[in-house]
Amino acid sequence: MFDSNAAVLISVAAGNPKNRDSDAPDGVKQISRPAWCRQDLVEDILGSLTGRGSPGGSCGAVVVGAPGVGKTFLARQALERLDDSYLVVQVNGSSTSASTPYGALGSLLNDLDEGCAEHPLKVVAGLAQLLRDRAKGRNIVLFVDNTEGLDELAALVINRLTVHGTVRLLATGEDLLAAPGDLVSLWKDRLIGRTDVGAFSLAEASQWLRSFCAAEVSTAAAVAFWRASRGNPRALELILRDQIDAGTFIEDAGVWVLTNRTFVYGACSRDAVSAWANPESAAEQQVLELLALSGGMPLNTLLRLCSAEALDSLTRRGCLDLATDRRPLVRLSNPLAERAIRQRVPHGRSRTLRRLAAQTQRATDRSATETLELARWALDCGEALSPQEARHAARLANLAGQPQQALRFVELLAPKERGTALAQQGRAYAALGDPAKAEQLLSPDALDAMDLALGCWVEAMLVRSSVLASRLGRGPEARAALDRVEARLNGAAAASVQDAAGIAALREDVALARAELDLGEGRYRQATDALSRLYPACATQGNKVHAATLLWQAWTIVGRHAEARALVHDMQMRFTAEELAAVNARSAEQALLSVFLGTASDPQLCHSPDAGRFGDGIAAVAAVALDQLAQGALDAYCGRAERALERLLPAHSQLGQLDTSGAQALASATIAYCYALLRENDKALQYLRSVELDGRCPSQLSLSVRSLFQVLASAELASKEKAGVRLLERAEEERRRGAKLPELLFLCAAVRQGCRGAAPRLVAASAAVHGQFADVTHLFGTGIVEQDSAVLLEAAEAAARIGDDLFARDAAREAQKVADAAGDRAAARAARHRISSSVQKMGVLPAEEDGPTLTAREQEVAQRAAAGESNKAIAAKMCISVRTVEGHLYQIYGKLQVSSRADLKMTFA
Repeated sequence: MFDSNAAVLISVAAGNPKNRDSDAPDGVKQISRPAWCRQDLVEDILGSLTGRGSPGGSCGAVVVGAPGVGKTFLARQALERLDDSYLVVQVNGSSTSASTPYGALGSLLNDLDEGCAEHPLKVVAGLAQLLRDRAKGRNIVLFVDNTEGLDELAALVINRLTVHGTVRLLATGEDLLAAPGDLVSLWKDRLIGRTDVGAFSLAEASQWLRSFCAAEVSTAAAVAFWRASRGNPRALELILRDQIDAGTFIEDAGVWVLTNRTFVYGACSRDAVSAWANPESAAEQQVLELLALSGGMPLNTLLRLCSAEALDSLTRRGCLDLATDRRPLVRLSNPLAERAIRQRVPHGRSRTLRRLAAQTQRATDRSATETLELARWALDCGEALSPQEARHAARLANLAGQPQQALRFVELLAPKERGTALAQQGRAYAALGDPAKAEQLLSPDALDAMDLALGCWVEAMLVRSSVLASRLGRGPEARAALDRVEARLNGAAAASVQDAAGIAALREDVALARAELDLGEGRYRQATDALSRLYPACATQGNKVHAATLLWQAWTIVGRHAEARALVHDMQMRFTAEELAAVNARSAEQALLSVFLGTASDPQLCHSPDAGRFGDGIAAVAAVALDQLAQGALDAYCGRAERALERLLPAHSQLGQLDTSGAQALASATIAYCYALLRENDKALQYLRSVELDGRCPSQLSLSVRSLFQVLASAELASKEKAGVRLLERAEEERRRGAKLPELLFLCAAVRQGCRGAAPRLVAASAAVHGQFADVTHLFGTGIVEQDSAVLLEAAEAAARIGDDLFARDAAREAQKVADAAGDRAAARAARHRISSSVQKMGVLPAEEDGPTLTAREQEVAQRAAAGESNKAIAAKMCISVRTVEGHLYQIYGKLQVSSRADLKMTFA
């Protein structure tokens, strides 16, 4: 396919993309073949290049996209797919060749007679003959990389060679309209096809990461890399390499995960963007510097600082992105350029620009993200921050999931002033997985010795209480810390040393902390009562959002789902996305409630308008990992064991790096249950043994769900009878807490394990909870109490409709037993069909009590036969013989215990 006499030759080096052949001959370009690439785009390019991509054929293709999206890579992938009937010749455009007549074609012109360059038509004729001689009858593909680097004469020659059919053209460029007119006309005249290459989607970035690492990558890590690179493939690779070099991205148990450190931007990132944007004026330089130093600016603010012409020029060249959410935000299109340009700007110049930016926009008009970025900018350029600004920035950094940045702001404070920021230090250390250091820092003796103002002391004690509550067996101490705060507030009020409004605000903070502690420890009734009073009465917007978030969780757990749904709507109407995100990163409780236990809508508490700017923060990574855990738990509960493990195993490894709330132990229990369903008992036992708290204290809700999966796993591995007894005990514990939804889960599991005597309790409990799951459990319990196979079959079908195939199988098993006892053959057949269908969807081995189940092929034949298709029609559609269809039907009739197509139709009705 490739000719050794071409201007620039391309040879293919197969293998791992990380292995590149450095011993290639001079002038030969090396291409690595990755395990994954965007094959749909390659097919599109190949279709246009070979003429298969358009009805009338075409003379080639042009591939267009921003720098770093992989235009050249995809073009070469298409060239690799060509067979030996093609000769590929490559020429490269550049800034030098663009200013030289025939510059990009120089290496080819060297082989022509000296007089040929006197006129473009002579050049066309000479090159046409030269290429035909070298091709020896093969098709010629002229690969032009970087069309912007062509001069007008070279473009004219390439146009004529393409129009005359001498070559098929494959070209790449950043902006087709910026290429010489003779190339643009080929596309406008529809002589060549066009393929636009954009940034990776999240799914594409995840696939690429798995291919690059040759292993599984946690979803949380994939999301963080995708956000940090904004989907740009080249930026993605460079950021990834920097994290591997820095040890912030590591392999753990066969899964690549992020540690609890922020991203590092090192040599790979810096070197790659040194020539990314070449400003054409001082005005453009100022735009680039302002956006790099600030991390992005609102459009209106930027227009006050820079010329509109410079903005327009940079936008046309693809250097800027405009993100629209609550208000337009302008950023550099290359995510790595921010760091590279930022490091090149002298501190003096950076300080000058920061002062301009700070003066242009009032502090009250800035979002929390913009305020935090302005403070970070001050740190980078050595600009002074007042103690108040530093404390506020530390608070914002903690809320944004950047505890290391928070500690940097605290360090700006003089030693005598740091006591006022102890709460933020404690929060940062706890987020970094060091609660012991946070507890030591916030010890009562240390706080008393500092003689802090009442507000600062209260805030520090509230953080101390939260840290203690997260540690195993320290709940009473956490509550004692809150008691001590209340006692001091009572004393201050009695002595009138503080204004009444200030003390009332502090009391509100304490009440909120106590309600959160009650909720975490499973005192759901107390928490619900307190939060129902707090939410409408909160004086500050931040406390109101926090109270609403906790109240939504409490109402969901206690079964008040109508109120929970109404509250979600109220929150979305009252609060901005940024206010909701500022409460906390998504917790395990929020994830479990909205996905696994979810009968109420998810209020999306952690999705900020500026989430993409902080995609590598610890909170953002943890939020995604917890969401994967919750999704995996739902899959596991519904019997989709293999799909659940695809989510749970990476989440388990990722949470091991980040978790401070025992969520990894919950993942272990859920994984154990999945392996038990798959009959991989050794692995199930291994994960069951690993369910340990390790000094971390999860919430009562997390403990309840973890316990559910532990007992369910033991039921699959050992005794269902003992498991049923334990499930009933746990249901009673949840009832005493007032946790109606968890109680319903445990009761339902107990009845499904064989404790049929608890069915009346199940019916009563399901009547107190609203939602689809509660409806199914009510049908199931009623069917068992009344021994009604029709009601049990209705429950099985209802469970199947909501995707709970395991529940559908269990309900159908009960229906079959009742139908067999009553001699109801039709109901028994329908039950067997539902069992077979559910087992097949779950992808697990059928149990002995399931009886014979249909294979996937038998299932298809049975459905077609039940629909009235003849054996001959079935054979034709399935590409099998009529005799094979008859054999399948014989097996189907025996397994389902039917004797005719009419019976089969009734079974599949």
